[in-house]
Amino acid sequence: MIKQKVDEQLGPDATFEQRRDLEAELMRDVLWQREDDDLRESVSEADVVEVGGRRYARLSRRSSATYSKVRAIEAMNTSRCWVSVALA
Repeated sequence: MIKQKVDEQLGPDATFEQRRDLEAELMRDVLWQREDDDLRESVSEADVVEVGGRRYARLSRRSSATYSKVRAIEAMNTSRCWVSVALA
């Protein structure tokens, strides 16, 4: 799959270095997407969650953190803020 994409984008006259650079870029994008998918799957809409025997409750306000990259801003806008609290 990677070889096919590299061949399509660079053609048969690409240098070793050009192929390695594009392969690294493609893998970075694939791994980022897999991580993003995993993180989005772990988001909960519940008011209270239990993780590792500890209970967490949703904060009453959104995070005020700021990020410099577009992907981080997108993640921040869809994230949920949690705080550990003692719940009965």
